[in-house]
Parts: sequence; structure tokens; C-alpha cells
Amino acid sequence: MVRGARRAGWSLIAGALALGVLAGSARAVPSPAAKPSAPAYADPGTTRIYRFHVYSTMKARWKKTVTIDTLVSTSKSGLATGDRGLLQRMIETKAGSDWAPVAKIVVSKVLPKGRVEVKIESEEAEAKVRRNGKLPYAPGQKIRLQIDREMS
Repeated sequence: MVRGARRAGWSLIAGALALGVLAGSARAVPSPAAKPSAPAYADPGTTRIYRFHVYSTMKARWKKTVTIDTLVSTSKSGLATGDRGLLQRMIETKAGSDWAPVAKIVVSKVLPKGRVEVKIESEEAEAKVRRNGKLPYAPGQKIRLQIDREMS
């Protein structure tokens, strides 16, 4: 009886090994260089914006080009070619004065004697409104440029 149990035990072991060998050969072989599908999320970091204003008066406009006379800047570095910003006009009311956006601009040239040439990218609704009988691009109109620079 013991001999029969041993024989049955060995036959079970031999059967299990045979099944394992057969099953192992049917399995797919994993690739040696398994690459992750997507890289881990990397935080882009914080972006700091440096905002300053250039107070000026309107000199002239020709199509999408505006020339202005700069008076005062709230930045030490001043304007640079390629700066993007917002052109605003002064609105004087009985309660005081306020600034209304007129156009989104890009500084195209910094000219001598404090003049700056800007290109208009898009105009706001305020660009077509007369205030005190003047359009915003009239010579002598008080305007300011709001420039936002990304700091590294």
C-alpha cells in the first residue's frame, strides 16, 4: 500500500512538471527592454509676470502702425522690441479718470527721442468710441502701454 501511494505521488509530481514545462513554453516571452508608455508628470514650475506701464501721448497712426511719444515708464529697463502689451486710453469723467483698453499691441521699433512704434494685433470696442469728440488715436491723446513680461 505504501508502494502504491509512492507511485501515485511520483506520477502526480511527474504530471505537474510536464504540465509546467508545457505551460511555460506556451507563455509569451517578455521583452527585455520594457519601456513605460508615458513619462511621469513634471511640474512646469511657476511663471512670474512683471507688469509695468509706459505713460505717453499719441503721435500718429498709419493703418496698423501707431507711433507714440513716451513720457514716463514705471520700469527701469524700459521697452524692448517684441514686448506685447495693451494700449489704453485715458477717460476723464466728473468722478475722476480711468483707463479703457483700446488695442492689443506688439512693440515693433524703439525710436530715438523717446518715440516708440507699435503694431496693432487686435482692437477692442473702445477703439471706435468718441470721447469728448476725440477718437483714441487722435494726436495728443493721453495713452498708456501696459506691458506684461515673463520673468525667468
